[in-house]
This record gives sequence, structure tokens and C-alpha cells, in this order.
Amino acid sequence: MGKDNFYDMITGLPNMSYFLQLAEVGKQTMLKNGELPVLLYFDLKGMKFFNSKYGLKEGDILLNAMAQTLKRFFSEENCGRMGQDHFAVFTKEEGVEDVLNEFFEVFKHANEGRTLPVHVGIYSISFEDVSISTACDRAKIASDKDKSRYSSTFTYYDEQLHNHSNRYSYVLNNFDTAIKEKWIRPYYQPLVRSVNGKVCDEEALARWIDPEEGMIPPNEFIYVLEDARLIHLLDLHILEMVIEDMKLTQKMGLPILPVSINLSKYDFQLCDIVDEINKRVTAAGISPKYITLEVTESVSTFEKDFVREQIEKVHAAGFKIWMDDFGSGYSSLNMLQSFDFDAIKFDMIFLKDFAESKRNHIILKELIQMAMKLDIDTVVEGVETTDQARFLREIGANKMQGYYWGKPNTLENKHLICKTSIGNPTEEFAETEYYDSISKANLLEPDIEADYYIDPEEYFGPHPMGVIEVKDNTLRVLRYNKTYAMFLINAKFINEEDLGTGELLVRRTPEASFMETLERCIKSGKWESLQGTIAENFKSDLFLKYISKNEVTNAVAVEIVIVSITTV
Repeated sequence: MGKDNFYDMITGLPNMSYFLQLAEVGKQTMLKNGELPVLLYFDLKGMKFFNSKYGLKEGDILLNAMAQTLKRFFSEENCGRMGQDHFAVFTKEEGVEDVLNEFFEVFKHANEGRTLPVHVGIYSISFEDVSISTACDRAKIASDKDKSRYSSTFTYYDEQLHNHSNRYSYVLNNFDTAIKEKWIRPYYQPLVRSVNGKVCDEEALARWIDPEEGMIPPNEFIYVLEDARLIHLLDLHILEMVIEDMKLTQKMGLPILPVSINLSKYDFQLCDIVDEINKRVTAAGISPKYITLEVTESVSTFEKDFVREQIEKVHAAGFKIWMDDFGSGYSSLNMLQSFDFDAIKFDMIFLKDFAESKRNHIILKELIQMAMKLDIDTVVEGVETTDQARFLREIGANKMQGYYWGKPNTLENKHLICKTSIGNPTEEFAETEYYDSISKANLLEPDIEADYYIDPEEYFGPHPMGVIEVKDNTLRVLRYNKTYAMFLINAKFINEEDLGTGELLVRRTPEASFMETLERCIKSGKWESLQGTIAENFKSDLFLKYISKNEVTNAVAVEIVIVSITTV
């Protein structure tokens, strides 16, 4: 058998199979000499980018430079190329960190400085005496720990990584069974509409309830399935469970709501995910209006034309598509510029330190205003307090999600909550269009078509703006900005303690001239003006405009803008 069968053609190092043999013998020799063996696994970070930038030939030159540097520190027979940009070394544990730090410094200047960072995983036989092949696998796991770090580093395989590795193996070995036995099921978290305080959507969140391991958190199995390129099977399984749950809910005579399902970016690579979803929903006889798809900005790593084509397919099939975790990465604004999303979900990071810092208030307010101008709905995640909910209502967030409104729940608990009328009521699907139109009203910048003049001495600040609902001569305030809320309180139309509780009942009857103008704008469907209406000690000029009619309740929504306020 020739030498070519034992050595790598590019680097001249022992190939993987020969290295494992050499290392097994070397390990036994070290143990006899009273030395503690360690297995080192080397991974060049960014090799794919290096090859695309400089070419494969230059990439081979870099691999050879890596091999020569390894031989300088560890000798040829102690090193091996494991394939691609991966190398392995067996050596003694004593002084290994000093040797690696020196190696990093020398390799920085190899290949005339055209190099890459190196991540090294260290497996010591002192952790557990295993075969060289297993030691190599474990060292590789350690080298992958800080994948995003773009600098040379080394990491030991330890108890934490061991448990992590065992969970990784458990997930892969039991995934098929978990799907078949339905150990993985959707839990449903409500989304509440800011306008009416009603549950208008739900998000299906994958939960793995294992008969042996108990609850396996999503962060312990989703990344494994992405890494193993099995994630599309999970996402399609969750869709199938959601459809099954919808049918059961309908059979029980309970209302169903649109459900959003999270998709991984890998779904679009592993199958025709939109077609697979469409086939299942169509076969079940479920309207696509009840299924919303959520993707993160990670899809921006694909070609723009491909992403645009997938979004167009989603819309053509009748589904909505939302951008999840908006603001958690670096491509969010560019994604909005390039692609047609129906809604964006603001990451909970925007509500972090809400009570202490006002900077996030300003940023969130301006981003929601921007989304409104782009005709994109908004959902804010992570809502936990009344103050947060009130603020989001004031700045025009369409929907809210978080523990303040409810934690993810099983289907059974969701049905129990619905039957016993615990918590927030459910919005009727037939009312969705009505409330959507109300949610889109811009209460920060009016779009009044008429000409009018505001004396700066009479009024300064954002226009008091809101949306009122008229039904059976009863008025309710469905939306308001902060200045309109203050006006209503000072004019004694509402009580301050009512803010943030949902719909606000107007507790005193406005002037007859206001009610006449209200009727006029409902009939015309246009902006109608009223000058000189008086409430308490305030005289105001305002505009009213018809928005929409609720076909279920016959209520009518009207936008109001106060353009001038003076005291009398």
C-alpha cells in the first residue's frame, strides 16, 4: 500500500484514518511515560469566504501553511488533516495552553499574513478515557462552542459541553419518535389588539414534552434540528398540529383565531416550504387567512430575488408573512426596504429597562410611526406591565404580546380559558377588517385634506388625535395619543384611571354641534370640520373623518383631530 493512502495530498499530513491510528498508539505511549494525553481539534474560521475571495488555489496554499505551522509545534506524526479546513493533534496536556498561544501568534504571520482565526477544541483523557475517535469528536464539539467569535481561541471539553453533547445526541436519536408520538406540540400564546384589548391572534410555539427528560426547552432542540437540517420536519409538524387543533376547536363550537407559525431560514433550502404548507392547509379545508408565517431577518443571507420570490408565493397562496424579532440584528431596516412584509414583530429588547430609560421609548415610537407610513402592521413582544401596555396604545402599536397578556398555553388550557371567560375576550374574526382599519389610523401625523390654520400661540405640541366608536348614541374612545388623552381627562370626558384598561367610555355627552358633525362625517365619508365647540373651560376646533363600520355590532369608527385649543 503506497504512501498516498496514508497522507493528505495537499498538506502532506497523515490523513484522518491514519492519524487516528497514530494517535491511539501515541496515547498509550504517553500514558506509559506518565504523561496525560490531550486531543486538539483545529478549525479555520471563514475558509468558505477566503476561497470565494482569493480562489481555491490560494485556499490550498493557506491549508498548507497551516499544516507547516502545526508540524513546527507538534511534529508531523502527531498531526493530521481531518478533511476540509479541519486538523487534529495529539500531544501532552502539560504546557498545552502556552504552546497554543504561541501557535496563534506565529500563524498570524504565516502565508505572508493572509490567514484566518483558528478555533481549537481541547479534549483531555482526564475527563474520561475514551477512544481517540470519540476524543476527536468531543474536541470538535469544544471547537464549535464560540462559532461567532472571529478571533483565535481554545476551549476545553467540560461537563457543561458534555451535557450539551448528550442532549444533542438525545434530540437527534429521538426526534422521529417525538414527532410520531406527538411529544412535540404547539403551545399557544395570545396576541392582544391594542384597540379593543381582545385576543386577535395566537403564536404557535413548539414545546417538547418528553416522557423521560420532561420539558426540553426550544433552545435545546431547535438549533440541533437546524444543524442537522431537519428543522423543516419540525415546522411542518407544528403546522399539522395547529390544523388538527383548529378542527377540534371548531368541533367544540369555540372560536378559532389566526395562528402564526415560525419558520427557519433553512426551511426554504430544504424543501418548497410554501408549497408544503399550502398543500396541508388546502387539504384540511382551512382558510389561509387563519395561518400566518413568521420569519426572522436571517433570511436576508439569501439572494434578494429568492427571498422576494418566496414572499410573493406566500401572498399568492393567501397567507400573511411577518418579520419576527425586528431590531435584534443588523439587517432589519434593509429588510423592510427590500421586502413586502404584512407586519413586523418588535423584539422584546425594546421594552428592556422600560421604566429607567426613555431612549427606547423614542426609538420604538419612531419605528412604529415609520411602519405605519409603510402600511405595515406592528406587534410588540415582551409586554409585562400596565405602563408598557398604555405606552404602546398611545404610540399606535397595533398588537401586543407578552406575559402581561398571557403565557404560552396548552390547547386544553386554552379551551378552558375560553369556556370560563377568564382573561381577555376573543375578537370575532368577522370584526378583523374593522379593527384593522382603526389600527391603521395615524394618530401622530394627521392626513387632513382640508386647509386650516393653527395659531402657534394657541396650540403647541402634537395634535390631540384619537379614534372614537359610535353605537346607540354611546361614545367610546378606542385609540388616543397622549395629548388627546390629557384633553379628554381635563375636559372630564374620561377618568384618568381608565387609561390603559382598553376601550374608554365617554362619560359625558358632547355638545349637539359635535354630534351633528359626527353624523355628517359618517354620511359623507370625508373630513368634516367643527369650530368653537366648548367643553369645560376649553374651546376647540376639530376635524372628524369616517373610518369603518363594524358589520357585527353596527358600531362606527371615526377619527378625530383637534387642531386648536384655547381656554375660555
